[in-house]
Order: sequence, then C-alpha cells, then structure tokens
Amino acid sequence: MIQLVPMSEDEFPAWLDLRVTLDAQYKVESEGYSPQEAEELVREEYAELLPEGVATPRQHLYHIVDQATGCQVGAIWFDIAPHIHRAFVMDFLIYQPFRRRGYGTQALLALEDLVRERGYYAIGLHVLGDNTPARRLYDKMGYVQTNLYAALTFNGDSPNGASPNAGRTVELLPMQAEQFQTYCTSLAEALAREQVRAGHWGAGYAMQMARQEYAGRLPKGHQTPDELLFTIADPALSSPVGALWVTRREFGGPTPKAIVQDLRIYPSRGRKAYQIAAIHALEDYAQKLQLGGVVFHLFSNEPLARLVVDKLGYHVTNVFMTKTLE
Repeated sequence: MIQLVPMSEDEFPAWLDLRVTLDAQYKVESEGYSPQEAEELVREEYAELLPEGVATPRQHLYHIVDQATGCQVGAIWFDIAPHIHRAFVMDFLIYQPFRRRGYGTQALLALEDLVRERGYYAIGLHVLGDNTPARRLYDKMGYVQTNLYAALTFNGDSPNGASPNAGRTVELLPMQAEQFQTYCTSLAEALAREQVRAGHWGAGYAMQMARQEYAGRLPKGHQTPDELLFTIADPALSSPVGALWVTRREFGGPTPKAIVQDLRIYPSRGRKAYQIAAIHALEDYAQKLQLGGVVFHLFSNEPLARLVVDKLGYHVTNVFMTKTLE
C-alpha cells in the first residue's frame, strides 16, 4: 500500500530539478527546442506556477511512499479550484524503477480519498495524446475524456493538397468593429450558458463574468495583438457564413502556430462543408504567415472534433480527462 506524504520545503528543489530535466528533455526531443532554450522555458513555467514552492496557495505536492519499505516511488502535484469544487492534477509521476507494480492505481485512489476529505467532488487531469499507457490507466480508473488539442504541423508542402473541400469555397475577411461587438456578445452568451449549466456560475451574474473573461482575452477588441478575427464569407452569398478566431503563439515547439479559439458556421448554412472549407482557408493563410501549423482546442464529443481528427488528419496532442467522485 502507498501513502501520500506532503513534500517539505527542503525536498522541493530536488523534485523541481528532476521535473525540469524531464520536461526539458521532452521539449528537445519532441518540440525542437535547443537544450538551453528548453531548460530556460521550463524553469520560467515552474517559477510562474510555483512562485512560493510548496507554500504556493492552492498548490499541493505530495510524495508517493510505499508504506512497507518507506521508499518514495513517485510524486503527485495537484491544484485546487474552490469555485468549481475540483482538483486538477498538474503532474503525476511514478519513478522508472517502480513502474508496472500497481503504484499508479494506488496513488490515484489515495488522491481521490484526499480530494473527498477536502470537500471536492471531481478530479481533472491532462495527458499527452501519444501516452497510451497513461491513457489506459485513466480509462480503467473511470476518467472520461472531456476535451483535446489536435494539431496539423506543416512540413513545407501544401497542408491540404488532395483533401476535398466538399464543393465550397470561402474567404477569410478581417472582422470589423461592428461585427466584432456582435460576435463578442455571442461568445459571452455561449460561455455564460455553459458555466451556468455546469454549476460554476449563477444565472444572475454569469453574463457579466463571461464579458469580463473575453474583455481580458481581447483587451483591444478585434485589434488585439496576435489575436486574428475573421468573418467567413462565401463569394456567392451576400452575408457571412461564419466567424473564426485564431491566436498566434507557440504550441509544441518554438515556431508559432495558429491556435483556433472558435470556429462557428451559422446554423442556416451547410455546416460541415463550410467547416472544411474554412479550415483549408485557415491552413493556407497560416502558411502564408509562415506559421508552423494549425491547432484546435475542442470538446471531445462535438462533431468538429471527429471531423478534424478523422477526416482532416489532425493529430491528437493533448487530452483532458475528468472523474466525478461519488
């Protein structure tokens, strides 16, 4: 059996050095960073996430200890989000010599007990898309996939060379100020509905919270740097068929990519055909900007997720999973 033992301030530097080494190695091998760049980036990330080490508010770091031997077999770090009554696993590691001995399962069960004792009812976590053993473990433990990142990385060729466009052609036109106000209101309304439905916000203040959220993300409206907002136009029609919001930033490597924040086709239109055409138009646009690819953040059960992954050849890079505790 294992026990979760709080990490002390003296023990924190050794754990941090190990995490930096492993994370930097991943960035070098999988994302194309130089060793120096990778280490600097990882240390900056941990400095932001854990500025006070083990004393950082809401952050909880534990050793995973084998009670029979007293040996530390791993470590787990989770964040508590009181407003949604959920814990989120920031890092979970069983050390190499102790893998495939059941410690991972025991540690997750112990975490569930710890989270329940604190009065929370769910645990969320993140796993790399190609980490099959971890995903199998979480599936076995009752975690459900909720959302994902899917990416298409450009290799110098046309990104959509032989892909069908389902008979549609669209143009991406820069969004104008009046269009942005209408679009931003629709974003806020959708977010407010989602948060009320999930029980995170009250109906009386949800819209205000949603507006504040997007005001923070788009402080200069449609002219916010590195935020690209478009209307999607069919040259054969007089009114737009949709809207697209893309962020230009690094993802999975040093070359910036186009991160799709929102793609919507208006319900009265042929949705799937226009989605495909809009995605191909974005891929062409991103290549012209010399970006490294296109990335979608999607809910796992939405039709667009299946379209992007199954039909358009995007690779699942990251998966988010949640377990509701009984």
